[in-house]
Amino acid sequence: MHDPEPVATPRRGHDEPAPWRAPVRGGHPDPALAARPGIEFLRALLAGDTPAPPLSHLTGLQPVTLTAGCARYTMPLSPWLCGADGRIPLGVLAIPADAAMACAIIADLPGATQITTSELALRQVRPARPGATLVATAEVLDLGPQVALAEVTVADDTGALIARGGSLCVILPFSADGDAAREMSVPGTMDADAPDGPDPWQRADPEAGLARLTGLTPTTLGAGEAGFAMPATGWLAAPPP
Repeated sequence: MHDPEPVATPRRGHDEPAPWRAPVRGGHPDPALAARPGIEFLRALLAGDTPAPPLSHLTGLQPVTLTAGCARYTMPLSPWLCGADGRIPLGVLAIPADAAMACAIIADLPGATQITTSELALRQVRPARPGATLVATAEVLDLGPQVALAEVTVADDTGALIARGGSLCVILPFSADGDAAREMSVPGTMDADAPDGPDPWQRADPEAGLARLTGLTPTTLGAGEAGFAMPATGWLAAPPP
């Protein structure tokens, strides 16, 4: 499987907003679908019967396999995912890893349930190569009434192991009514006034990088101390449950 190559677009000058400031693309599933058994929700997501989440439009994250027993995502390591030093930081690997592990768990959930990631750990064994494509493959280790445990391997498109890890997810009751439905239908919805053209990860930009993509900025830098801030925009939203 080959992911589409980044699309070269003319540089429009400094008046072009950074991706995190631009109108959000993507959306969330209808709450009625999200309340169905997990495997039905995942089939709709894989078939494109529900909107791709904003995070996919931002990074190129895509589901490849979503079944009971295995979930696999790919994500191109575009220049937008590089740090200031030009390397791919460990945090970037968590994006497809978390998506794959969450979906592996969701596939086994009955209706009227949802999850949230409580803990995620990754051990990186070799650098991720800019320009490569990450392949995250996850499976469920244990599914209890309140928590679920999954594991993941993250490789590149040559098959080289990049990282291995696991996550603990909390299983929660789901309601399509009231606050839950409003929270799902508002953030990250495609803006009707959003300009046409390639998604952020596909754009050619000499200033491409995590800082411009997400708004990540240092707040404190000193001897033995560093602080960063990042706006929690709708671009970072992933699909419920």
